[in-house]
Amino acid sequence: GHDLVGAFRKLQDEGVHPPLIPSNNYTRWTALAPDRGEWITIDLGAPTEFKEVVLHWEAAYAKSYRLKCSLDGRTWAKLVDPYISDGGFDRIPVGQRTARYVKMEVIARFNPEWGSSLWEFGVSDGRSVTASSNPLGAGAVIDGNPAP
Repeated sequence: GHDLVGAFRKLQDEGVHPPLIPSNNYTRWTALAPDRGEWITIDLGAPTEFKEVVLHWEAAYAKSYRLKCSLDGRTWAKLVDPYISDGGFDRIPVGQRTARYVKMEVIARFNPEWGSSLWEFGVSDGRSVTASSNPLGAGAVIDGNPAP
């Protein structure tokens, strides 16, 4: 198997810090089963410079997704569309960016019987720049499950 905890600690040593949800593997974001329309947005609290987006997937991962960023939460710029994932940790270079919000939209699930599930989602520029830097903590996360 893969040492995901050790791998994440290595990422922390390289400037990626615990994002979205505390790194405890007990809490996570989960999309419903539909492939399209599921999204999650993190609020970094203020316009923030970053070079990478980092996602730590649970076994039920999105095999493809798109990433966007925004200064105001209304007008979005494409970061990556699509990104093809093999699960685990995705560390995606996006060039030098400045944004307050970062959004991940699921395009397709790895396993058609499950939704997609994230342990962590954040950004990095080699320093401690993540969703957890927002004093709202998990309150800085916006779940985009479509209305039933």
